[in-house]
Amino acid sequence: IATCSGNNPIDVTASSGSGSYGNISWTYVASSGTGSVTSGGATLYPEFTPTSANGGGSLTVTVTGIYGCTGVNPSDDLLISWGTAVAVNAGSNQTSCATATTVSIAGATATNYSSVNWTTSGTGTFVNGNTLTPDYQPSNADVSAGSVTLTITANAASPCTGSSTSGKTLTFQPVPVVNAGANQVSCSNVLSVSITGATASNYTALSWATSGTGTFTNGTTLTPTYNPSVADLSVGSVTLTLTANAISPCTSNSTSNKTISFQNTPTANSGGNQQVCSSIGVVSLNGTSTNTSSTIWTTSGTGTFADATAPVTSYTPSIADLASG
Repeated sequence: IATCSGNNPIDVTASSGSGSYGNISWTYVASSGTGSVTSGGATLYPEFTPTSANGGGSLTVTVTGIYGCTGVNPSDDLLISWGTAVAVNAGSNQTSCATATTVSIAGATATNYSSVNWTTSGTGTFVNGNTLTPDYQPSNADVSAGSVTLTITANAASPCTGSSTSGKTLTFQPVPVVNAGANQVSCSNVLSVSITGATASNYTALSWATSGTGTFTNGTTLTPTYNPSVADLSVGSVTLTLTANAISPCTSNSTSNKTISFQNTPTANSGGNQQVCSSIGVVSLNGTSTNTSSTIWTTSGTGTFADATAPVTSYTPSIADLASG
């Protein structure tokens, strides 16, 4: 008898050729495992109950003779084996950093099996894929998909047949991506600069740092304000660095830089007051300017400039200008 009943009782059936016999007894000699006849031990139809999950041995029935056939006690042996159905558990779902080339698969268990093997819903490969603790090497397609399902199959140990399967999800956590945004220019007389254009994804926290000595307001957000120091303004620019912290199990943070330049305020000098003879038709102007994108001359009178956009130019007074003095 071979059965996959586990610890459940096993019904045994014997027969007698003559049909005439005295007493009946059963004995069990174990090869492995333990068990005993628990009922019907004096009949041809006993019940054998295993007390271990797997085992086997020899079950012997002996009968005594009757009607003068004393001393004649024939016996016969029955080989019996039993097992427990295979069971398997792939373990809890796992998460790996998307940059990992190999992932150790943990937590899988199996009982009453002869062999195991792993398969994937993706296109990665296994190392030691016929063990409970394989390594999985994800493909680029696996990482792009974001996750794969890993399935373990355990094949039953004799005398049981069939197999059992269990699955787990392996998720790939992307690394942080951060961009501090385009460089900015601020006027040097501004006390604070609103930082714009920063973006980030796949992060747990943000922080800003400066190459200068200024300070941040709301420096753990994508939209902080930078308060430049006097030293920052004197240097003329600072580098601001945005750091995005990785989500576990990833450990590598990501950084991005931008430059804040401080533009000095414009200055203009007309060259000072002049007093000219009214008979002079043209007056030379020698102005200067700094930190400007353009310059322009204007008049309170009605005369004209040779080039009103050039610091050094000339002015032709009108008759009304001369009349007014």
